Amino acid sequence: MVHSAMRLNKKGMAVMETIIGIVLITFVFFILLGLWNKAAGRSEGAAAEELCHATNALRTGIVLKLPTTNIEAARVVPRGCKTLDIQKLPDATHLSQTSDKNKAAISHIADLSAKCWWMWLEGQAGKVVMDPRLFGSKFGSDKYNCFICYTFFAEKGISVTAGELQDGLRKQVYEIKDTSDQCSANGGFCKTSCDNPNAPEPTYTEEVESNICGKISPGTKCCVDDKDYSCVNRGGRCTFGDGYDIAFDGWTCPSKQKCYIKAENKFSYFDYIQRYNGGFGTWYFDIKETKEKEPYAIVFSEETKNFLDIVGWTESNEADSIIITSLSKVQGKCAIQEEVYS
Repeated sequence: MVHSAMRLNKKGMAVMETIIGIVLITFVFFILLGLWNKAAGRSEGAAAEELCHATNALRTGIVLKLPTTNIEAARVVPRGCKTLDIQKLPDATHLSQTSDKNKAAISHIADLSAKCWWMWLEGQAGKVVMDPRLFGSKFGSDKYNCFICYTFFAEKGISVTAGELQDGLRKQVYEIKDTSDQCSANGGFCKTSCDNPNAPEPTYTEEVESNICGKISPGTKCCVDDKDYSCVNRGGRCTFGDGYDIAFDGWTCPSKQKCYIKAENKFSYFDYIQRYNGGFGTWYFDIKETKEKEPYAIVFSEETKNFLDIVGWTESNEADSIIITSLSKVQGKCAIQEEVYS
């Protein structure tokens, strides 16, 4: 009897400890949540974009497991995302880059779409072992798992078709990938020794001072082909051929030579969504032509197969996507304020 009572007492104490733990965690969480939401609500522009990206990254990796139970709680990091109203585009920055207002508008839409994709982790969330979902289960939400990153109007006199938008996104360069170890201002590769006269071209036999290689691989040195020119040091070539077929004037070569890179290292805005850093996404253009005073939305969708029901498409696609569509089609269906606990 004494042993049975002791066992019951220990069991009761364990249950009580669990209850107290849950209450304390819940209490602290909702206090922090209120402070977090207040800060998120006040953030604007670049600060709001950074906050959204950071909280999404945290939410895919942080899971709370309650002690002495088999219950795995929902993700505990509050969302810090909210829809940003760009109002009219293009803005002064994009207009300063070209005299063609339509091209400036396309460039502005491209930048906003890329930023939306970045905020929602570039199609990488599915690679996170702990929790591959971005949206998860949400209180009072629908099935679409989509978020409106931006809303905008086209400036008066600007008219962009879906075809022109796609063409612009394919032509406009988002990034040239530097395949070096970036151990100096002009690139470079970390090697155990730069002194190898028999090394194939490019030789990378010139050592430059760097404190980066020691962090990447202890005992290595930063080696470059020529410290004065960046092209070869960043993974390009100063001669055409052998797969280096894309001319690029952003990196330097000796006089009268041009820099060439591999096609796989050139990322247009279209490529950025589809294949950047091993992520995978798709584009959907649900507009025929932009119209004056018509509000549009740039949307991230985690489960595009369900989202396509909104716009009446029958195509099946479960990849993450960026969708450009009329605001009226997604308003009330996709989230516009996701800083609340979900």
